[in-house]
Amino acid sequence: MQQIDTDTTILPLDVAAELERLEARATELEASPTDVDQRERGALLLQKAQLYLAVGEVENEREALAALWAAWECVPGDTDTLLILERVLARRGTTEERLRLLLEGAQGAPQEAVALGWLERAISLAQTSGDAREDLYGTFRSAFEADSALLSLLVQQAPRTARKLVAALLDAGEDSLAYLILGRLGVERHESESFDDALNLARLAERLGEDEQAFEAYRMALTLRPAAAE
Repeated sequence: MQQIDTDTTILPLDVAAELERLEARATELEASPTDVDQRERGALLLQKAQLYLAVGEVENEREALAALWAAWECVPGDTDTLLILERVLARRGTTEERLRLLLEGAQGAPQEAVALGWLERAISLAQTSGDAREDLYGTFRSAFEADSALLSLLVQQAPRTARKLVAALLDAGEDSLAYLILGRLGVERHESESFDDALNLARLAERLGEDEQAFEAYRMALTLRPAAAE
């Protein structure tokens, strides 16, 4: 198979020709007097990345990664880009970047079901990763503080997953983030587990020195299960 050397990357001629075509179209878009169609630009970058990945080799993967991140910036939340980008990041062992990507995907998802899927995947990744947990959970804190709707989606649609995250956070010593999630669970009141949520919130608030919140949470727990006071 004939090959061509593009800078430091050696590519088959047919791949190089297709890349040239994509670059030419991207140049046309940039030169257009109208606003650039970011979705089309993102699609071109995604095709470019897929070509590099199909060829293989470390140098080509770097080119693909750059194109994928550029595509993601054009169309945040795009499912195809996210899936391919996450696969490349997983191969490179960059857990924190994967986690940030999944949370960005949840924030930019067009439907709640898709957003919840990415969010649950991010939580699973954090819980099973061997990386430093405090760094990973800090990424959750940033996401939840930047987008309170994301946390609301978690506790409303997947309260069991939210409780698993709380347990993992407590094990990791991330009390303040666990407190934030438990507080939202307490507001949402999910069936019989509301008592446990309120009691855990009260104990955690007490540990964090939030005496007024601890009192209110204990009061709520007793309201939900009066026999617990005996």
